[in-house]
Amino acid sequence: MSNKTLPNILKDVLKEPYFHGPGAAIPVVKKMRKSSPLFLVLGENGAGKSFLRRLLTTACMAEGIDVFHFSQEGRATPGMANLCLYGAEERQATGEITCHTVTLAIRACQEHQLDHVVFWDEPDTGLSDNAVAGVGLEIEHFIQNLPARTLGVFVTTHSRELVRRLAGTSPSYLHLGTRPKNAPKSIGAWLKRPVLPVFPDEVQEQSLERFRQIQAIQDSGWK
Repeated sequence: MSNKTLPNILKDVLKEPYFHGPGAAIPVVKKMRKSSPLFLVLGENGAGKSFLRRLLTTACMAEGIDVFHFSQEGRATPGMANLCLYGAEERQATGEITCHTVTLAIRACQEHQLDHVVFWDEPDTGLSDNAVAGVGLEIEHFIQNLPARTLGVFVTTHSRELVRRLAGTSPSYLHLGTRPKNAPKSIGAWLKRPVLPVFPDEVQEQSLERFRQIQAIQDSGWK
C-alpha cells in the first residue's frame, strides 16, 4: 500500500516545472474536493492533458499503485496486448471500442485486489450525444459505488454533455494549458464558456509550441 494518498501524489506532480512557476509549459487552474474520488481534467486540444496522465501514471506506479488507463495513445499502439484490450479499429466502430473501454475498466476495477486508479482519456471518442450521456451515467454510477481498492478516477474530455453528467458527483477540477487569468475557474464556468473558433493550423501550432516548451524544460536538466 502506498504511503502517499492520491491527492498528495497529484500535488507532487503539479509541483513539477511543467505546471508550476512563471515559465510553466502547462498552466493549471484547479479546484480540489475531498467529497469525490473523481478528477475531471479539462482543457483545449494540445493543452497537456495526456502528458499529465503519463506523469501521474509513472508517479502512481512508483508508489505501488496499479494504473488502468484507456486512451487514444493506447488505441494507436500496435501489439497483441492492445488488440485484446481495445479491439480492431479497422473492423469495429470507433464508438463501440470506446464503450468497451468504459465497461472493461469498470469490470477490472471491481475485480482487482490491489490499490489502483483508472484513467479515461476522452471516453467520449466517436460517440453520439446520446451515447455520451449513457457513458456519463455509467461512470457516475461507478463513482457512487466505488470498489474499495479504487483510489481515484481521472476523466479527460472535451464533451460538455459528459461533464454535465459527472458534475453532480462534485469532482475535483483541473483545467490545463490556459493562463489562470483566462481559464475557467470552475466546472460551471467551463460549461458556460463561449465557443470561439480555432482553426486546424492553429491547433497544430499550439500543440507543437507546447511540445517545444515541455522539451525545453526536460533539456534544462531541472531534476
